[in-house]
Amino acid sequence: MKKKSVTLMLLWEEYKEKHPNGLMYTQFCERYRKFKKNNQITMHIEHKAGEEVQVDWAGQIMSYVEPETGEIKSAYIFVAVLPASAYPFVYAYGDTKLSNWIDAHVRAYEYYGGVPKVTIPDNTKTAVITPDLVDPVLNKSYNEMARHYRTTLVPARAYKTKDKAADENMVGNVSRRIIAVLRNRQFFSLYEINQSIKEELVKLINRPFQKKRSTQ
Repeated sequence: MKKKSVTLMLLWEEYKEKHPNGLMYTQFCERYRKFKKNNQITMHIEHKAGEEVQVDWAGQIMSYVEPETGEIKSAYIFVAVLPASAYPFVYAYGDTKLSNWIDAHVRAYEYYGGVPKVTIPDNTKTAVITPDLVDPVLNKSYNEMARHYRTTLVPARAYKTKDKAADENMVGNVSRRIIAVLRNRQFFSLYEINQSIKEELVKLINRPFQKKRSTQ
């Protein structure tokens, strides 16, 4: 099921070729649902490589000093992740306005070298004007960007964190492994912040899994 374009219908058809007198499709699906439940993966979402990207602003912010005035300014952190591989993209902006929201998506698509079929944002005001479980009203400019890049916008449901669990987890990792690491550094521009984020992002991506021994 994790392989691209594989569906339960396809698996059932292959099964019936080997077992002509076997289960009908409805029974086959029911067995699959029971299997997921018995293995405690009823809430597991099967992501396929390249099909989705999840995006959001991190809860924590960074800051920098404006050299000319000495004013401390905030830096807001955009986080994107490909859920099938947990591959992240991180970039800092001076605010969370629509222009930066769209720019962040463009940078993420360029960073990944392609545009996933589905883009899953949070219910942020820059993405969704009116939240709705069935037919949310999307920001016009954001929707036009999606049409241009031929990606489908599917906003996560309000208060349903599992709809974008991969990005929620990555935001946590970014907070711990990038924002916290850079907390004592003094920056004088967004450019400096993004250069440091880029360096720490490479470390995060190359960091070995704690629960698995590296084969390298």
